[in-house]
Amino acid sequence: MRMVAIPREINFMKVGAVAAFLLVATLVVAIASFESLSGANPRTETAEFLDDVSDNKKFVIALVWLFAFSALLLVPYSLGLYYGLRRWGESYMRVAVLFAVLAAMLSVLGTAPMATFTAYILPAWDEAGDEATRAILLSDAKALAWASDVMFAMFSVTISIAAITASLVMLRLGQRFWSVVGWIGIASGVLGIIGAFFLAAEAFETVDNISSILGFIWILGSGVGLWRLSEAETAAA
Repeated sequence: MRMVAIPREINFMKVGAVAAFLLVATLVVAIASFESLSGANPRTETAEFLDDVSDNKKFVIALVWLFAFSALLLVPYSLGLYYGLRRWGESYMRVAVLFAVLAAMLSVLGTAPMATFTAYILPAWDEAGDEATRAILLSDAKALAWASDVMFAMFSVTISIAAITASLVMLRLGQRFWSVVGWIGIASGVLGIIGAFFLAAEAFETVDNISSILGFIWILGSGVGLWRLSEAETAAA
């Protein structure tokens, strides 16, 4: 029987780079698909949102799994960053990984109310035959939407701290590419912390959206950087 050759060690930098590309692609698809379902805010315009998405239960379930998958991708991505950048600031990278893993956990917890919303609220909303039942379901749906948004606000703070910490290390590499990526990460992180207050005022939602766009660019940039670092190490070996 022919044995399959596998690498002696895992190349965490390349794994992190691939995870970075998949993470951005997954989030872009998930967010764009979610926004296309309804123009209503699930937290403030709950009844309108329920009416819009009640006919797409299976699609919403798929989106919940997609968001959960994106959260899991944060782990190999952060490990890739750690292995790629630790020589320029290991203590900083340990902090970055810690907050990235915490962010992944909060993101998964944030999808739990979404799953309950999809599995219980949507079918019951379709079958509700009186206003009293609908009022109870509407109250439950609002509570779940608030719970999910609170988790994602906490996620925004933790992932922003991870991005800022890792970006400070990127600036120490002394390369133009990494410096640009690092400053983008710092800007994204600072705006992400400010934007996490979107629950308090709608104006912060715009800040949060800008932070997300910069965050996607930062993740893609760091993914490209990790791949290049891995190739350079392979060539030097």
